[in-house]
Amino acid sequence: MRTGILVPSVLLVVLSSCNSSDSKDSSISPPDELYKGPKTQATVTSENYQALAAAARYGAEYAMAVGETFDDIYTVTTRCQQEGKATVKETDTLATVSFNNCSYDSRTLNGQYVIKSETDTETEYSSNMVIGWNNKNYRVQYFYICKDDDDHFCNGDFADYVEFSINDKHYRLENTFIEKVNEQNNQWRTSTTVYAEPYGFILVDTNTSPTLCNGGGFSSGSLSTEDTNGWGTLDVQFTDASCNTMTANYHGTNNTVVSSTVNQ
Repeated sequence: MRTGILVPSVLLVVLSSCNSSDSKDSSISPPDELYKGPKTQATVTSENYQALAAAARYGAEYAMAVGETFDDIYTVTTRCQQEGKATVKETDTLATVSFNNCSYDSRTLNGQYVIKSETDTETEYSSNMVIGWNNKNYRVQYFYICKDDDDHFCNGDFADYVEFSINDKHYRLENTFIEKVNEQNNQWRTSTTVYAEPYGFILVDTNTSPTLCNGGGFSSGSLSTEDTNGWGTLDVQFTDASCNTMTANYHGTNNTVVSSTVNQ
């Protein structure tokens, strides 16, 4: 099952990013960007490899958590728990879902998800939301135009990203693909670009599909990364059933990293 931001009847590679000339026409104004670090590719060193290993883990984990949330976006409105709520307003051309502390399945949603369709051949999807999960908040901003051509694929411009903060450091995900490969074991395949302050970005891809733990982190699987020196400088392995640690393989040397306490 390929997942992420869900568009009916279409399988998408989602959370991609590039500069969109049409993003100014989105139904939702984009928020100020959290990430203020370099936009250039990072270089993994002996001083920062633990922090970038943690960034790879965070990026993969949060892409999966956010993507799974949007896969459920159409059913969440009837499942809000506690004091939260979700309201839907619809016209012939516009549907707006507003979330106010909507709590379900250990997540809390705030913000808006908008679908605008003014013609029979083009639909606009946009979102400005904050998703709370595992005691952290993720800001999700995206804008997507789906054009119904003869092949029934979505084409158009992208301005999509996810931003979040951990230990007062900001992160940004772009160009993200996620796919759940084993529903029963909660195993995923992912690739993404992770921006991590103050280093810049690394590319992250799946070696062995990680198993996502309910409280965050991974109990098995592995990720590879690319820095300015190419692929292979830093790999990340998950073998801890308690989901608290990972192994960072830097230039062939394995080192255990506790991501929650790593010096960012």
